[in-house]
Amino acid sequence: MEEIPWITYNATEWLKTYLKPDMLVFEYGSGSSTIFFSKLVNKVISVEHDERWYKKIKELLADKNILNVDYLLRVPNKTTRTQEYVNSINNYPDKYFDFVLVDGLERTDSAINAVGKIKPGGYIMLDDSERKQYSHAVRFLNRYHIKTEFFGKKPRQLLKGSTTVWKIR
Repeated sequence: MEEIPWITYNATEWLKTYLKPDMLVFEYGSGSSTIFFSKLVNKVISVEHDERWYKKIKELLADKNILNVDYLLRVPNKTTRTQEYVNSINNYPDKYFDFVLVDGLERTDSAINAVGKIKPGGYIMLDDSERKQYSHAVRFLNRYHIKTEFFGKKPRQLLKGSTTVWKIR
């Protein structure tokens, strides 16, 4: 597995300049990004909804002896649906994280829910931000925060996409 996020390449390059060893990162949706973040920051909290994918990444983290990742599984069910997944960030104080990546399930609700958990001057990143189903999240974030959009190619995809990052004021 290539150990870079499956976001636009230019967004990954930006992350390499922004992320620092003392930072705390939260990510919705796990994978190669989890490994990428673990090498650059102090702590990663990652939440995953897919049990098979979770087991694969958990095994990869163990094989690589990565110890600075708190890895959470929140499988949707008939009662809570995706509420536990979206709200998993609520177990942490407000203004706690330096960076949040939203690249998993329920991106709009996750992004809106995460804003208060990011330190002033920190960032939230939404992958596939050009997709119509995330337009509500984009409009919400555009109202309050400073936006930078990265458009281009992504790993494992032939088509170009958009990854947008907003600086939290």
